Amino acid sequence: MYCMKCGKAIDDSAVVCPYCNAAVDIEKVNEARQAQRQKDEAVYKSASYTQGPAYDKPSKAPVIAIACVVALLLIGVGITAYILNRPIAKVNKAIEKNDIDSVNEYYDKLSDQDKEDVTGQMLELSEQLRDDYVDKKKTYDTVEDSFDELSRGVLKDNDVFAGIVSEVERLNESRNAYDAAGEAFEKKDYAKASELYAKVIKEDENYSDAMEKKAQCDALVTPDVVGEWACTVDIGNAMLKTVGMNGSEVEFEFPLTMVLEFKEDGTGSLKADENGVDEKMKDFVEIALDEIIRQYELNYGMSEADLDKLFKTTYGKSFRAYINEMLEEEDLSQVLAEAGEDFTYEVGSETVTITSNEKDIDLDIKDGNLELKDLDYETFVAYSTLGVELPLVFEKR
Repeated sequence: MYCMKCGKAIDDSAVVCPYCNAAVDIEKVNEARQAQRQKDEAVYKSASYTQGPAYDKPSKAPVIAIACVVALLLIGVGITAYILNRPIAKVNKAIEKNDIDSVNEYYDKLSDQDKEDVTGQMLELSEQLRDDYVDKKKTYDTVEDSFDELSRGVLKDNDVFAGIVSEVERLNESRNAYDAAGEAFEKKDYAKASELYAKVIKEDENYSDAMEKKAQCDALVTPDVVGEWACTVDIGNAMLKTVGMNGSEVEFEFPLTMVLEFKEDGTGSLKADENGVDEKMKDFVEIALDEIIRQYELNYGMSEADLDKLFKTTYGKSFRAYINEMLEEEDLSQVLAEAGEDFTYEVGSETVTITSNEKDIDLDIKDGNLELKDLDYETFVAYSTLGVELPLVFEKR
């Protein structure tokens, strides 16, 4: 209860207020309590508490609806998470970021169809990289790094990709050659510049300019021909022909090497290389003797024994022994040496002109070799007799 004087709460059994010392009027307190109870009952019985759904049992429908929404949200989140975590989703995200390493990482986990799609996208990327390098939008190092990443995964062992890489590599080599050629030209090293300009490919935008500058270099450079140049011809058939064996089934090779030697003082010589000639001549003699004996037997009915008897009577030796002795007395190396010829020469940008016995012979400089195409009639006939065909191509030793 409360003190009627100071209004503070005091114990129900108190007869004096401990705060203000006023005497507690028990009757008045009871009357106040009774009046408050009546007031509370009247309020309880009023329409605002007895009507309406305030105390009805709550419906379960909203709760169920909320539960369904929550469940659907949870399912949606799960599906979304699954979709976002699929390998193809990760690959697509990596492609958007140009993250080739991540594409390679998830590639093996894809389905066959997804692999095919991703391979196509990576090939398109490699083509774009190539085009960017061609258009000078990207440096070679940048493109090479991307190609290296692609080659370790999705496009490993892909032939189309290998072709694209090859195109870029060839163009890079061409551009480097063009730049290096320019540096050599500035240093007046025209031979080196010409060699480098020749490496510029047609797909290079610098190709036309490179070819023009190569021609300039070639006109300025004097080819270095000092040294020995060799050309080997086979006169085997011509040798067989001398003993009437043209068209024979016998196969015989007689390689003869001709050597042009150019000296620094502008002089030179043409000679035959005697290496192996003696042995080949011995082989030829055996073939020739067999053919001569066959012809004697065919035309005169004389066997080899008959020939030996005749030669022993006349020369004291068998037929074969006599012929071989004659060959031994003939120094073939000396014959070849005497067949040599001295000359003087002049070097041009495209030809080397040899002057010998008041006759000029031009050798074309082509692809690093010397080519003999034209001869005077006498020499041409001599070469033709040996079965030698033009052009003769001399390679530097």
